[in-house]
Amino acid sequence: MKKKFKIKIRIANRVYLYLRVSSGEQVSDGYGLDSQLRACQEFCAKRGWVIVEVFSDPGKSGWIDVERPGFLRMMATLRKDRNANLVFYDYSRFARDSEK
Repeated sequence: MKKKFKIKIRIANRVYLYLRVSSGEQVSDGYGLDSQLRACQEFCAKRGWVIVEVFSDPGKSGWIDVERPGFLRMMATLRKDRNANLVFYDYSRFARDSEK
């Protein structure tokens, strides 16, 4: 017998942001933390979302074997707070090779 799952759809107006740069070159190319923060703030403001907390990992690679303290804190927070959105500037900021 197939199990039926109940799906709860929540509309959350609370968000967490995740920002990351891995090199000084990215900062000069417009991917700096300040640029990412402004773009994410604008994105959230247009939707009426409230930013609860900003997590960041400056100077950290997105490869899976690199420890990113901000990312780990963000994941722990999201496990506890399931009624929020996560916003990040680009998939490449979230994790390396995540588009494949």
